[in-house]
Amino acid sequence: GRLSSREDLFFVKQVEDFGNACGTIACLHAIGNCRHVAEMAEGALLETFVREHSDATPEERGRDLLKAEALKGSSDAAATHPAAQTACPARDGPALDHHFAAFVLTPGGRLVELDGTKLAPVDH
Repeated sequence: GRLSSREDLFFVKQVEDFGNACGTIACLHAIGNCRHVAEMAEGALLETFVREHSDATPEERGRDLLKAEALKGSSDAAATHPAAQTACPARDGPALDHHFAAFVLTPGGRLVELDGTKLAPVDH
C-alpha cells in the first residue's frame, strides 16, 4: 500500500512517552473512523476524545492522549481485568514482540491501515 489516503481520517501518532499504548490507539482509530456506520454513545470516553480532537494533528492527538487520564485509566483497567486474555505489560517495560493496528473501510470504500507508529495511514 501507499502511505496516506485521499480521505480525511482520524489518525493518532503513538508518542514515545506513552509506552505500550498501541491497543488504545487501535481502538481510537477504529472508533474514530467507523462513525459513518456506527453511532457512539454521547459522552463515551473514546467518542468524546475523537470529537474533541477532530481538528488536531495526529501528533497533537498523541500528546493529548497522554493527558487523557480517564482513557489511560480505562485502558489499564481493561487490560489488567481477569477476563483479559493476556497479562498487561508495563507501559515502561521491555519492548514487545506484538503490536495492535486497525484496518478500517472508509466511507469511500478504501481499506486503510491505521498504525500510530507509522508516518501516516496506509491505503491498501
